[in-house]
This record gives sequence, C-alpha cells and structure tokens, in this order.
Amino acid sequence: MMDKLQRDRRNLMAWALLFYLGSQSLGILAVCCQQCGSPCQCQSSVPACPEGVPLILDGCQCCQVCARQQGEACSELLPCDSQRSLQCDYSASFPGEPGECISEKELGCEHNGVSYQEGQGWRYSILLLWDFQIITMIVRCGQEGNVNLATVYVTVFILGVIGNCFGLKSMYDNWRKIGNVNIFVLNLCLADILYILTLPYLVVYYASNSRWTFGDTFCKILRLCFCINLYGSIGFLTCISVYRYLGIVHTLRVKGRITARHSVVIVLLVWSLVCLLCLPDMFYDKTRSNLTECYDTTTDKRIRDYLKYSIGRTVVGFVIPLLIMICCYGHVAFVLVTKKDIDVILKLRCLRLVIILTLLFSVCYIPYHVFRNLNLATRIFKLDGVCLKWYSNVYIANQVGNGLACMNSAINPLVYLFNSDELLMKCFFKCGRARQSAVVSLVADSPSPQKETLHSMVMK
Repeated sequence: MMDKLQRDRRNLMAWALLFYLGSQSLGILAVCCQQCGSPCQCQSSVPACPEGVPLILDGCQCCQVCARQQGEACSELLPCDSQRSLQCDYSASFPGEPGECISEKELGCEHNGVSYQEGQGWRYSILLLWDFQIITMIVRCGQEGNVNLATVYVTVFILGVIGNCFGLKSMYDNWRKIGNVNIFVLNLCLADILYILTLPYLVVYYASNSRWTFGDTFCKILRLCFCINLYGSIGFLTCISVYRYLGIVHTLRVKGRITARHSVVIVLLVWSLVCLLCLPDMFYDKTRSNLTECYDTTTDKRIRDYLKYSIGRTVVGFVIPLLIMICCYGHVAFVLVTKKDIDVILKLRCLRLVIILTLLFSVCYIPYHVFRNLNLATRIFKLDGVCLKWYSNVYIANQVGNGLACMNSAINPLVYLFNSDELLMKCFFKCGRARQSAVVSLVADSPSPQKETLHSMVMK
C-alpha cells in the first residue's frame, strides 16, 4: 500500500513538473516580438554617462540612455552618438543581435565590383529593383524580435538540478531493478548535468543584452558542452529505446545475453561518436573582435560552410536516431496492441507511456534542428540581398527551438526515472509470460546445475 502511494506521489510530481515545463514552452511562443513596451519602464535615476558622452532618448523615444560610442555594441533601443556621425553597423551580427557603432565614413559596400554608399540600391535581377538600406556589405531586412531565453535557462537550471538529483537518487535506490538500462540512464544524467552547469553563464549573457565577458575560448567550450549534451542525450535515449525493444519484443533471445560489459562498450562508443560529431564546431568563429558576443553557430564569414556542417550533423546526430527510435517504439506498440494476454488497463498505460516518450523526444528536438538550419539558410539569403518578411518568424522559431532543446535536460529524469521502466517491465513480463512458462517447465525437468542456469536466465 505504501509503495503504491509513493508511486502515485512520484507520478503526480512528475506530471506537475512536465505541465509546468509545457506552460513555459507555450510562454515562449507567446512572447511579443516588439521591443518597445507601453507604458515606459525607465530607471528611477538618470544614467551617469562618461565625460563627453551625451544623454539621448532610446529607440522607443521613451527613456534616457547614454549614446553608444565608436566600437561599442548598439541596437534599435541603444542608438549610437549621432553628434559624432556614428551609426549602428549590423553587417556581422546575427538577426536580432546588437551591432557595432562605426563612423558614417566607413559605411558602404561593394557588389559585383561596384561601390555603393549608404542608402543606395542596385538592380539585383532583371525583374526586381532592390532599394534596401545597406550597411557595410549587408542588406538589412528589418529588425527581428527576441525571445527571453534567460528566463528559460533559469527555469531549466532549477528544474534540471532538482530533477537530475532526484533521478540519480532513484537510480541508486533501484540500481538492480532497472537492469542494464541504468548504465545509459546514468550517462544521460551526466550529459544533462554537464550542460546544466553551463547555464548560469548563458543566463548572465542573455540577461545583459547579449554581452559576453568570458572570452572566446570559454564561449567555444560552452557551445561544445551544449552540442555534446544534445547529441549525447539523443544517443543514450536511442540506446534505451533499443534495449526496451529487445526486452519486450525479443524477450527470451536476449535474456542473460546482454551484460553490463556490453552496455559499457556501447556507452564509450556513443561518447566517441558524439565528440567526433561536435569537435568541428570548435573551429568556427564564435565571437567577433571589438564586440562582446558569443554565437551558437558562427559569423557571416563562414556561414555557408557552417550550413553544410549543420545539415550533416542533423542527419547523423538526429535523423538516424529518430528513425531508430520510431521503429523500436512502433514495434513495441504493435506487440502491446496485438497481445491478448495483457490486462487492458496495463496495456493502455504502456501504450500511453510509449507515445509520450516519442512525442517528448520529437517536441524537444525536431523544432531545434529544423529551424536552426532554416535560420542559417535565411542568413545566407540576406547576404545575397534576398529579404522576405517571414525571416523574422524563422528567427523567433529558432529561439523557441533552442529553448525546447534546452528543456530536455530537465524533462529527461522525470520521464525516464519515475516508474517508466517499472511499467514497461510489467508489460514485458506479461508479453513473455507464455514463453517463460514453457522455459520454467524445462527447468523443472532439467538437472540441478542446468536448472539454476535456466532459472536465473528467466528471472534475471
């Protein structure tokens, strides 16, 4: 009775946290893309500007701010000092990211061997005449909105620390009960903790208007940790799905044949493949000189090469594991539906769990990979002078995808350590009940040493 109450309490807590995470993700989608709020929310005191720096109104014509000087980061909200003929250059900035204040004399660009001054346009094709504002070899397509990722990272950090601590404790208490899968779950928790420990730096970065103060090397290490966590989690979740498939669909074939040594070898192989997949990302620029920014992809100089690398990483690190997981859980669902000797309520609970696992995997990772590559493509289109209104929506969707991928670190321990394996093991025993009965009958008729071996194979 106490065990049942404890399981119900854990399930209630897990579903409550999942509901909260879901509401957070919906909150991301509902973020307003406009930068100017109403009414104005200004600081109580007037900013103290350095000597010679004037006070001006921000881009919303709302609050007084210090005019940004040459070489400093700028945006629509934080304009440059027009008295010194400075303008904000977005040529090497990501969509929605700050630019750099430079002199008007430095503005302009060269296209097909022809020099253009600020405000001039060119005929990009026979049919269309483009007349965009050109700022140092870039065509501005409008300012995109932003999603408050700092709030998302704070939420994931708190829930991730709590969830993974509970997950590690639960795994320690049920080490033998979970079986060989516990090795994958342990490494899944380690991958999540590796990434969660980097979140405070990202919170500071996004909360301070994308101002990175920890250096270029640490920026690359931070982005590498995210990549390793992302594809390490995908790899271990795929291994768990394969083990569950083998345990339910091919019960007696794998009983006693898969040992902890096999799981350790697979874990080492997964870590090796993930490192090989993510290490090339370290060779792409993550910061720009004179600007305090830390990019999760790269600057515009190598954006075309990075898109090819990103697509390859998506196929190897996500598409192939997704297909494996769909096949495994799809076959498990088929076996559960066709088996007639399983209790209907237990069958529905198992099917619901399988569906939830597949949906959570898809929701966390599909938007990230789709909109990440699409956003890289739109940046290339902008460099080529092609501007469309929906680019802003792609950038917002890309930020939402980043938040959802990050939330997976908090969701993993809730789904994979709160009774999910116990429930599937019940279905496993129900599915293999007839075959186990046949083997048990062989145990009764076999000599003593063989009897112990067969009995351990069935009951292990």
